Amino acid sequence: PTAKAIILSGRGLYPVGSIVVKSKLATKDSDAPILYTVMQKMPPGYDSKHGDWEYSIIDGPSRQVVARGRIESCIECHDSHADTDYITRTYLNQTGG
Repeated sequence: PTAKAIILSGRGLYPVGSIVVKSKLATKDSDAPILYTVMQKMPPGYDSKHGDWEYSIIDGPSRQVVARGRIESCIECHDSHADTDYITRTYLNQTGG
């Protein structure tokens, strides 16, 4: 709820504590995610050069954290979205959910 209005509008800075989760499906018809990627807005100073976001990669079936922190591959992609507080809306459900 903290991030919903901002992600839907594509405008604004996400407040500390905002969490954005993306599920990755094996195919578009899959029901169960094989992977989750998570971004959590951290307090100022956590990673100022990259919007103060912490990234996590979570295995879908086991829901175990595979990686967490300042993940370079995540940062490399999200840096190109600095104008929307490092969030891409490419994968946003078009129904607004």
